[in-house]
Amino acid sequence: MVRNKKSAILILSSLFAILIIFGVFSFVHKQSVVTYSAPNEPVFLAASFEETNKQDLENWETEILNRKSNVSVARASYTETIARSALAEYFKAKDANAAVNEEEIAKSIIQKTSKENLERKIEFSEYKIADLKITPDTNKESLKKYGNKLGEAAIKNVYDSVSGNESEIFNRAMNQNDPAEYEKLKPIILNYEKLIADLIKTEVPTNVVSVHLKIINSLSAMNGSVKEFSGFLSDPIRGLFVLAKYGKYGLELQDSMKELDKAMKKNGIIFNPTEPGYSIERAASASLSN
Repeated sequence: MVRNKKSAILILSSLFAILIIFGVFSFVHKQSVVTYSAPNEPVFLAASFEETNKQDLENWETEILNRKSNVSVARASYTETIARSALAEYFKAKDANAAVNEEEIAKSIIQKTSKENLERKIEFSEYKIADLKITPDTNKESLKKYGNKLGEAAIKNVYDSVSGNESEIFNRAMNQNDPAEYEKLKPIILNYEKLIADLIKTEVPTNVVSVHLKIINSLSAMNGSVKEFSGFLSDPIRGLFVLAKYGKYGLELQDSMKELDKAMKKNGIIFNPTEPGYSIERAASASLSN
């Protein structure tokens, strides 16, 4: 399952790379596509192009070849690294009068490029058992009290969804290419942090400590991912990688809620719909399709 998820993430990134690299070629002057080289040097140092008949080049191709860079190559994002390498291969093929297969060029470049920047770890706090407030009581009363406290924390920290959830905001920001949309994530990030803080302060019976910790760390990982959503503007492929990781952490959270719901029922604890603890069952059966 883990291997399949990783493959899906890379396939998603690869497909998007092809769109980024070749889908915006003819619109590069409008989209302000940035590629990096040494400061103040041409982005593409291809001597053979000095002899190329400029009339054979499209305006956008000439613009790219004449472009200078004022940023160090060391600061190139994963998307920009991929785009620059693919464009170089594109021009090489064109200069040699070879057939240009954009998709094959993109796939080849992606396979050869280090994924260090793409797959770098998403930053978030990873909590330990020592961070929790644990009670040795494991009786039915203690477990029910814990479940209701967890539910109260969840209810208390529900954010105003007038702008949509984090996935909806991300999709809207991506489609509109609007940095202002990402500002709408701030209340959601704050609510994640408040919820995590409340769960850390909640007394946890020893027999559900492990799953409680998994819930907290899944929430923390999701929050770390949401904080990186705005990076899509500067590094789209990394942005999609982060979105895929966010989805993975969301599935892990739901798995933990299912585990907790099962543990509660195993101990004979059933919450009615008017009790805060009922949110455990609701979260365990919620759809993550959005």
